[in-house]
Amino acid sequence: NSPPVNSLTNEFFKEFSKLLKDTKNDSNVHGLIIETLLPNVFSAGLDLNYIRIPKSEPREEAEKRLKNYFLNFQDMLKELATYPNPTVALVRGSAPAGGTVIASLTDYKIGIENKRFTMGFSEVAVGLAPPNWINFLSQRHLGNKKKKIPSLPFISGLKNGHKYVALGTLTNDIHEAKSLGFLDEVCANNDLALESAIKQIEINLVPPTRSWKNTKLMQNQELVKMMNTEAVDFFWDSLGSFQFQESVKDIMEGLKSQKK
Repeated sequence: NSPPVNSLTNEFFKEFSKLLKDTKNDSNVHGLIIETLLPNVFSAGLDLNYIRIPKSEPREEAEKRLKNYFLNFQDMLKELATYPNPTVALVRGSAPAGGTVIASLTDYKIGIENKRFTMGFSEVAVGLAPPNWINFLSQRHLGNKKKKIPSLPFISGLKNGHKYVALGTLTNDIHEAKSLGFLDEVCANNDLALESAIKQIEINLVPPTRSWKNTKLMQNQELVKMMNTEAVDFFWDSLGSFQFQESVKDIMEGLKSQKK
């Protein structure tokens, strides 16, 4: 989508939404596999260049621009969550924040072993308060299993869903990601992952199609309802804050220094 880190752009939101709409009623399409062409990045999440507010931009214009950006993001996610055919994410490399969100909204998530693997809802770690539906999504996938954190004994026993959102914790261990619930399966390479993805789509097509689709829609109904204008307003309040904008500035400066 957007090399070198597959950041989520407005153009991607619109193009992917259109693809989902165009194919959801196509009788020749039986499933959707989401993957990246980049070797080490699934998606790094929201486009930092776009969500940073220049000093020259009037506050009102920034609010309108960024609310529209997040609205397009939510619209795309709604299309993915309600897509009537089976969906599979092939997660290779880095997939923090928005990358984890997209993968979590698919029906089956396959991780491909990669030295740069990363997953997690890292919004809080960079100063961005996640909307309510991300909390809902994390609880649904990570569940209530408690896990001790050796490096953070004072929060030992914190439930995974809360920990990985409230602290913005990331995992770099692909097998830990599977045990936590970020992934359903781990494969050693792309070929094995693609083979497994096709099998999963075929498995999901075995039950009566209508009942499978209706069940999927019912399971995602509450989540989709949370992706509303209130969530957009909440996003803006956090994203437009001085704290978050300073955090974005620091991240971008850090990335520039790494390139030198």
